[in-house]
Amino acid sequence: MASQPTTDTASTPSNTTQPTTPSDAAILSHLENYFATRSVASPIYAYLLGTPSEPQIRFTSASKGVFTARLTLAAHHLNSGGGLHGSVSATIVDWAGGLAIATWDLRAGTGVSVDIHVEYLSSARLGDEVEIEGRVDRVGRSLAFTEVRIWKVDGEGRRGGLVTVGRHTKYVKESLIRDPAKNGDFTVQRLCLPITAHVPSETIKRIIVDYEYVLAYAETVLQDCIQGVSIAAHRVSIKESEKAIAEARDVTRLTRLATVFCALDLCDVCVRHERPGDR
Repeated sequence: MASQPTTDTASTPSNTTQPTTPSDAAILSHLENYFATRSVASPIYAYLLGTPSEPQIRFTSASKGVFTARLTLAAHHLNSGGGLHGSVSATIVDWAGGLAIATWDLRAGTGVSVDIHVEYLSSARLGDEVEIEGRVDRVGRSLAFTEVRIWKVDGEGRRGGLVTVGRHTKYVKESLIRDPAKNGDFTVQRLCLPITAHVPSETIKRIIVDYEYVLAYAETVLQDCIQGVSIAAHRVSIKESEKAIAEARDVTRLTRLATVFCALDLCDVCVRHERPGDR
């Protein structure tokens, strides 16, 4: 199991440590708005975590670089064995890592994923409530590092056993914009505008067609590369065969010459040793 990374707070919470940082109303409001306008634009997030009209996730606190939320597990969160599905945990790590970055400085975008690592420690079942904590380890100019933990909530409403620990790295430079007031330096984009996407369906269709075309072209190029490698290998094999044939011919010529010279040498020996009275 990987070691626990250092966080910006005094220490990483243990399995049962309860959150002690007071919630910031402005950050919590930004987080809820971010979820309602951006997160739910992703169908997988809307399916697993709900929407403003049909909520499943419930935010409980938020402050700079950290937030907590609770989710009651339903049938679509479970695997065939009745436990919390590993892909659901991984999706939560993906989602919560981004939201933790949003709490850091109220930015409107949280970049794209670079790496996600998930450790599965225990499980939870249908009807169980889990608590999710997203926490920022560090936010740099290009990369942000986060840690996400999922606990099972016990009968007293407190954190129980630790279910999942995840680490999520994101490339965040694209979430920054040039600020002319700062001589073109980067600044955080703080306007959280709804992107529930009033994108025309025809535009989406064209994007899908373009994507399928690019994918088909990439597959064609791959097949051409494979064929090219095969042709090159055959050419190398032919060259080696031609070289072997040429060497065999040389050996044949040398063998024939050796046979002739051996016969001549034998005749010469016989003549030299022939006595005059033997004819």
